[in-house]
Amino acid sequence: MKDDKIALLLSKKLAGDATGPELEELQQYLQQHPEEAFTCEIINGIKQDTDSNDEELRNPGKWAANNWSKLELALNEPDQAPALPDTPQSDYNLSPVRKLYWYKVAAAVAAIVILTTGYFYWNRTSAPVPNGIAKNQILMERGNRSSVTLPDGTLIWMNSSSKLTYGDDFARGNRDVYLEGEAYFNIRKDEEHPFIIHTKKMDIRVLGTVFNVKAYPEDPMTEAALLSGKISVVIKGEGEGRSSDIVLSPEQKLIVKNTAKPDGDFSMDALMDSAAAVKIVAVNCGEETTSCDEVGWVFNKLIFKDQTFQALAVRMERWYNVNIHFEDNSLKTETFNGVFEKENITEALKALQLTTDFSFRHEGNNIYLRK
Repeated sequence: MKDDKIALLLSKKLAGDATGPELEELQQYLQQHPEEAFTCEIINGIKQDTDSNDEELRNPGKWAANNWSKLELALNEPDQAPALPDTPQSDYNLSPVRKLYWYKVAAAVAAIVILTTGYFYWNRTSAPVPNGIAKNQILMERGNRSSVTLPDGTLIWMNSSSKLTYGDDFARGNRDVYLEGEAYFNIRKDEEHPFIIHTKKMDIRVLGTVFNVKAYPEDPMTEAALLSGKISVVIKGEGEGRSSDIVLSPEQKLIVKNTAKPDGDFSMDALMDSAAAVKIVAVNCGEETTSCDEVGWVFNKLIFKDQTFQALAVRMERWYNVNIHFEDNSLKTETFNGVFEKENITEALKALQLTTDFSFRHEGNNIYLRK
């Protein structure tokens, strides 16, 4: 679909004049190209702010001047993973003046966003990686989550406090990326050019599939969870030591202690040992991927099951961009089950208080916990 077609469909949706088939066409396109859902998020967000301002409706030029900063901020620092828009047509019942206004500005904004999204993501400061070659770098700061599309069409959702780097020759077939943090990959299939993800503990080789990698350097574990397709994983250790390939099937997760050495027993029997330093466990997503522990964050859900307070606090620090301090170490071993979705940090902590007796206080960006 050409850019002008996307802009037209978005404009008609915003103005409330899109027909049922047109809405279905837009929805199908966004399902096939979820990276464009980010565009809808930005336009819809700015539309909600603008609908209450009649002066801007009469002056699109003033609207553009006032809202370009919002566009730039949204493109540079998106704060959550975008979802496919599913607002019914009836929610966009606008007056004729507003319809004409949104036909004009939405098409223009859609074109601007489509043309400039790549600029804000890809023209970042280059950063060195282990081989010493300058790489393009994508950073997701703490408290932010968003999707990005690589030059080969691969879609990646990046979690907070994450960094992805890749070489200038990526678009020419050298599909090696280096990850610190967590990312969900939907790899564009290319049998001649395998996609390889390098983390401190794993090298993951794939031709085309969907999976999640969690590789925060400060965490005790590195994880690769496969949803569809197949991936081949090599465990890395000190020096040049490497393990043989471990092949994962759908709904399997490989967990590696970051202290594990690559010369261990990686037979399937050994990998199924729940006490092993390198092990395979089941990914229990079922039919509802949005409720899956491993990828719930992509849908803006912080899901935790039988998680210690200490481990949960680390995730909450990244999620809410705060620093959590335990003044009573006995709290670290308390366990929790639950889901945070729309709660702010205060609401989240109050929810945890329902099952565990503790108090907390804020001091700026720091939170202190005690019995």
